[in-house]
Amino acid sequence: MSDKVSRSGPTSNQSGVKMIRDVLIVAIVLAGGFYWYYNKTENSKAANKTAAEAKNLLLRDNPADYAEAEAKLREVLEKYDSSHGYSIAALAELEAILWGENHLSERKAAAEEFVAKAMKANPGIAEQYAAKALLMTFDGDAAGAEAFLRTEVIEKGGGGPRILAAFGQAQRAQGKLEDARRAFKLAIDADWRNARFAQLIGESYLEEGDGANALAYFQKGLAANSDHYGCQLGAARARLMRNEQIKEATDAIERALKATDLTPALKARALVAQAELRLYEQKVDEAIASATEAAQADPAFAWAYAVKARALALKGDAQAVADFDKAIAADEWVAAFYFDAAVALASTGDSDRAVTYLDKYPLKKDDQYYLKYGHVLRALGKLDEAIAKYDKAIEENQTNADAYLAKGSILVAQGASESAAAEKQKKFEEAQKVLETALIAREFNPPVHVQIAEIHFQKKEWADGLQAYAKALTQWRTQKMPREELTAKIEEVKQRLLAARERNYAQVWESEATNLIR
Repeated sequence: MSDKVSRSGPTSNQSGVKMIRDVLIVAIVLAGGFYWYYNKTENSKAANKTAAEAKNLLLRDNPADYAEAEAKLREVLEKYDSSHGYSIAALAELEAILWGENHLSERKAAAEEFVAKAMKANPGIAEQYAAKALLMTFDGDAAGAEAFLRTEVIEKGGGGPRILAAFGQAQRAQGKLEDARRAFKLAIDADWRNARFAQLIGESYLEEGDGANALAYFQKGLAANSDHYGCQLGAARARLMRNEQIKEATDAIERALKATDLTPALKARALVAQAELRLYEQKVDEAIASATEAAQADPAFAWAYAVKARALALKGDAQAVADFDKAIAADEWVAAFYFDAAVALASTGDSDRAVTYLDKYPLKKDDQYYLKYGHVLRALGKLDEAIAKYDKAIEENQTNADAYLAKGSILVAQGASESAAAEKQKKFEEAQKVLETALIAREFNPPVHVQIAEIHFQKKEWADGLQAYAKALTQWRTQKMPREELTAKIEEVKQRLLAARERNYAQVWESEATNLIR
């Protein structure tokens, strides 16, 4: 018995040691597994948290925010998870935007690198597909980008604001402007927080010379991010286009030009806005200098050449034609370039070349086209032909208030120059009807009230004329027209009354009108 015990003792001890060893091994393995799992979970949490912070920064669409977002996305990949799908795709889209929209040429290689990584990782998110489409569009394959998004995303039931924005940019690059604007509108309707989408659609309206709609969308962008450079500058340019709120426009331009982190595209936009402000101030040489600097900051920004051309045309410089041609060569889909070239050259008396720009216009000939064509013909003194174009514009769009105003203004001028009383009265009656229709199309319309006042002044109906002009003055004040300009308009009417020997009306007008603008 004792022998048995004696023999079994060592064996039992060995088994116990082995069991303890196995338990320790399992414990170590389990502990290691737990540590690995814990570490992975914590890294995943940190990656997702950092990526979410980056995503919010990307919505702001400003250079400093982009730089901070990029740093966070790279931190995710380098520190927490090198295969983090969102971070790879978001970097791909960001690099494509910095290269293609902001014109940082050194970012192209990074855009290509991360787009390739995103497509390989295939997280199946909007940033991945938008990035590839943007890269294709900016690399000259807009048709391919449109087809890619249509077949790989849209027809499979996918979409979202980023897809729509990229889709619209691909369409715009092909001259499909109505389709592009529709996509941009859907993008901002789907995500109003992203000021970049507001800038895209706002600039599409600037390109048509539609300052009112452009301003409305830029203000939407500023409601999402009041510091957004693109929308600040876009709103400033829209205000200059509409000759209103000039102080606000000036402040925005000066604020942007003081910034030290503008990308080439933003710097060029700021300088073009400054050039347009100088044109408004009739400082032509300074406008040329700002536009020249804009072209140096970003040679791809076509507006720099167009604004310089407008300034040169005011000086009667033949170089204006070459700069208008440069603008069109840089971006053939901007309707305003053709219109501005035609109007500017018509004002210099170069009628043949002015009409040529309108005849080679490659876009849809809509109400805006016929309106601008009418303006050119009017500048050339072809008033009846101009009216025919305005009628064509009205036929295309019966709510185009500017077309009614333009037609009415010619009729007023024709009535004023008529010597026969019957013909004079006929022109004025026709003009009155057209101008009243303009007010139906757009009630807030100071120039229409001025023309109605002119009809009354021509007929020596001074009280009615002053009442109409007072409406214009009130609306200009609402538009924040500078006080000195309002005062100048009051003085202009006063001098007209004095010239007509209507001293009493002149005194009353000066007193009452001055009270209106206080």
